[in-house]
Formats: sequence, structure tokens, C-alpha cells
Amino acid sequence: ETIVGQEVGCVADVVKGIRGRSAVAVGECTYDGNGHVDIAVEGARTITGLGSILESRDLSTFQGLNAATYGDVGGYDVFSIDSASSSHVSGTTYFSTRIGTWGGGGNALVEKCSLFVDTPTDDQTELSHVGESVRVVLTNHNLAGEQGKTWDYTPDARFGSNWIQIPLMSQLGKSTSELVVPAFCTKGDDACDEDFGLYTCGAGLPSCPADRPSDPEG
Repeated sequence: ETIVGQEVGCVADVVKGIRGRSAVAVGECTYDGNGHVDIAVEGARTITGLGSILESRDLSTFQGLNAATYGDVGGYDVFSIDSASSSHVSGTTYFSTRIGTWGGGGNALVEKCSLFVDTPTDDQTELSHVGESVRVVLTNHNLAGEQGKTWDYTPDARFGSNWIQIPLMSQLGKSTSELVVPAFCTKGDDACDEDFGLYTCGAGLPSCPADRPSDPEG
């Protein structure tokens, strides 16, 4: 590859693509001289490994991860994010190229800076294209701050190729009152999965018990 008339090595075959997220931002950094940094965020962008720029500017999902700042005067700091939102990020510095980052003594510094944030977790790189699309939708609808509260992802769920159950053709086109649905069971019933309140098929039963809805409108 040639850049500005000079030949340079190409890294296209070295860099691994990811399906995770990263973030960039600009703002004003305040370094207190005791290893703590506060950043007033003036503009942020969250980017997926697929190259999509998300609408949400909420950085709260990056809390607890690593980030780096690059200041106007050339200082470079790496820190762990203690708290984050769409307007503010703060954390504890563990690497710095500046003199006086730790120890106090009046070495506080306020300057314009750029912020770069790590991909949240390695687990997220394992999301399928469908899972990544769902996560992007949740984030774009300003639900990033709800991760771990009302929604989240898990890397340890594994489903067989036949886990999706296709409705029988005989069920299609009928009214709700005519549909055949699984029969519910309760604690103490044979082959009952108490978590779901349904019978476990194949556990000594010739077939899965079926029933019809008691509420035609349900």
C-alpha cells in the first residue's frame, strides 16, 4: 500500500475483526494529581466491530472497562472506568506518560482531550450476526443503560440445531380456542419441569400432554 508517496506494510491480514463495541469521544479532562481523571464529554460515538455507528451516546455500558485519554499537550493516560454516562466519564489511572499523575502536590491539570474505550468483553465477540443486530437495536433505542437490568446477553447458552419448534400445519388458521397447547403441570407431577410448569417430553411419557386454552381470548 502507498500512502503519501511512501510504501508501508499493510496490516489487513493481521488485524482481527470483532463483533464487539468500542467508543470514542472528545471533551475536557481533569486530572487531579492523585491518579483520578474526570471527563466532561462533549461528543461521543459508539461503534460496532461491523463498522456501524450507533445513535446512542450513553457510555454507561463501558463502566468497569479500560479506556485511554490523549491530551492536547500530548499526554497519554490509561485508566479503568469507575462511572460513565452520556455526559461524564471518570476513572482511576494506572498508566501515564505525564509527570505528576500521582502524588498530589498541586499537579492537577485541565485540558481538552480525546477518549478511546475498549470493547466491553471478549464474550460479545461471539455474538452471531442475529445477536449483534438485536444488541444494536437495543442500544440504538437508548436502552444501553438498562443492560444488566432489563436486558443482557449471555455467552453460555447453547442450543441444538432443532431447538426452534415449528407449529404443526394443523394448528395454523384456527381460532385461539381451538389451538392445542402444552398442558401445565405443578410441583409433584411426574416429569414436571417446575421452572416452566410444563411436562418434560421423553421423560417416560409416550407423548407431551396437550390441552386447549381455558380462555379463548388468551
